[in-house]
Amino acid sequence: MNIQLFNFGESQFKVVVENGKPFFCAQDVTKILGYANGRDAIQRHCQKDGVVKHDSTDSLGRPIQISYINEGNLYRLIFGSNLPEAVKFESIVCDEVLPSIRKTGMYMTDLAISNAISDPDSWIMMLTELKKERQQRNALEAENKTLKPKADFADRVIDTDNKVDIGQAAKLLKLPFGRNIFFKQLKEKGIFFKNRNEPKQEYIQRGYFELRQHIVPTEHHGDLSVTKVLVNQPGLYWLSKQFGASFKEGLPTLNIL
Repeated sequence: MNIQLFNFGESQFKVVVENGKPFFCAQDVTKILGYANGRDAIQRHCQKDGVVKHDSTDSLGRPIQISYINEGNLYRLIFGSNLPEAVKFESIVCDEVLPSIRKTGMYMTDLAISNAISDPDSWIMMLTELKKERQQRNALEAENKTLKPKADFADRVIDTDNKVDIGQAAKLLKLPFGRNIFFKQLKEKGIFFKNRNEPKQEYIQRGYFELRQHIVPTEHHGDLSVTKVLVNQPGLYWLSKQFGASFKEGLPTLNIL
């Protein structure tokens, strides 16, 4: 298991990546966010299927299990925190840690780079394992695409793995308007291009949005290529701040994890 350690002020928090997805040490996160009882916070705010256990040892060398939470549960804890630092913590995670992990599979701190230079053999071994894991994951994804039945092309969630479309994003954010007005306001705020319903590259690189190309067969004009805009969980939270929405009562129960 590859554990990555990050600094937040005088605190530190651990992250592991499983099948390309980051999981955060629950004890570290609850402490940073000011929860007096971390175990109670996990039970009250987090979904059970987003909590995993990893074997470790305590300071005396005794075997213990440490809880790690997925990205969705991390946001639930952030939303429930009363500390002003929660916003800064969210920014560090969304703007620095997650985009780097999604791009490279790891977060290269200055210390990590120094270690790679001083001990290249260990990093070669780790990168070899990372390559093998990605190949296995890509093979599974390809198999899933083959087995997955074709769905009707409609304005709905087409990928429930962390992503929703613009129409459902408006509903999740409890905005007082629907898909078309949402597109218009995203353009007015400079988040989307003025001449098309697509986000600017800056916001895609931050991990807020994703573009998917779909081929839709038509009766008289052949196959039509359609671009679908998807919003990731960091994007949902970021949009909630841009449009004054609130998740203080917790995330909706739609399956977006």
